[in-house]
Amino acid sequence: MTPSTFFLLASYVARDIARSRTLFLLIVSGLSVASAAILLTVGVLNGFQTMLADSERGWLADIVITPSGDERTIAESARLEAELATMADVEAFSLRSQGQILVRYQERKTSPFLTIGIDTASTEQATLLSSRVIQGNFFESGAEHPNEAILGKIVADSLVGSNDDGQSAEVGDDLYVFAPDGQWKRFRIRGIIDAKTFFPNWSLFLTKQEFEKIDAAGRNAQMIVKVKSGADIGAVLQTLQDQFPRANVRTWEEESKYVKDIMQAVSYITQSIHYLLVLTIFTIVSVVIYINISQKKRQIGILKSMGAENRFILAAYLLESCAYAGVAFIVGCLIFFGLYHLSTLHPVPMLIGDFHIVFSADILVSAWFTVLAATLGGGFIPAYMASRTHIIDVMRGTV
Repeated sequence: MTPSTFFLLASYVARDIARSRTLFLLIVSGLSVASAAILLTVGVLNGFQTMLADSERGWLADIVITPSGDERTIAESARLEAELATMADVEAFSLRSQGQILVRYQERKTSPFLTIGIDTASTEQATLLSSRVIQGNFFESGAEHPNEAILGKIVADSLVGSNDDGQSAEVGDDLYVFAPDGQWKRFRIRGIIDAKTFFPNWSLFLTKQEFEKIDAAGRNAQMIVKVKSGADIGAVLQTLQDQFPRANVRTWEEESKYVKDIMQAVSYITQSIHYLLVLTIFTIVSVVIYINISQKKRQIGILKSMGAENRFILAAYLLESCAYAGVAFIVGCLIFFGLYHLSTLHPVPMLIGDFHIVFSADILVSAWFTVLAATLGGGFIPAYMASRTHIIDVMRGTV
């Protein structure tokens, strides 16, 4: 297409739009909302993915190592620590003990809870647990903290009354843990955390030393490994799997399989809405262009009598469709960025994290091509019908 031909097409489209400004505004309004919604579906999906990943990695780091089979302790845990200390791509690691321990609170409620014994000297480097405290304080780095415990938010809530009744165990209260000698050992609640994910919020945390006094069989039950930013997690994973075949070495995604299930459900919902929006754009453009062409059959016949070819008519209405898509997408982006800014300033607190829309440049590119393809697809059929208009039919008044 020569520049002069394109200029002629653009002039025709501009005049056609100028004659129907109200129609143009209505079309752009509808397509703008659809474009913003397409951007929003992808932003929401990315937001859920980011929220879940941040929450799980906040307490599991990047790689999780657990015992294999029925064993409760990681085989060769000392050699594992030594190996991790020499790996250049490993930023930090922390060894934990773990088991189910019976807990009693104020002589009123006794329940078994997942109890995790953490190494206070290394957990702050490998996790974000210390930053998740909502009441009291976390364990000080390197300190033993005898007879002190930290509760997950849901554990604290469940020890008093029923869940979500506004009552909760408080910092400074005492709770009792059933010891191997058959006696109840008293612990003071040092802090309460909201880890923004399920398992730690349902857990009782003791120092590793205190846990192993109660459940020696559950010592060294989990190793978490934080990989340096930009490092190849897959390479670190493979190295550890080769070096320690008797242990389960997995990524945090493999360890937290429920995250994948949640993401599949959210993805199904958002993708379904996404496809319906694409179909909506296709339908809107098809109907509008068809009505527009039906009202201008005589004008098209005159153009053809002046020598306009079929491809000129086809190109004109496809270019008009592109004009609708371009203006609508710009307005849609403005709507989306307004929602994105609002979401960033006011994230929605949820049990599994603080949700906000996540934006990235590839969202814009993908959404633009989606809107453009749907618009061109919707405009092609009526535009092709217009290009096949015969002059003789226009003269007879049959079209």
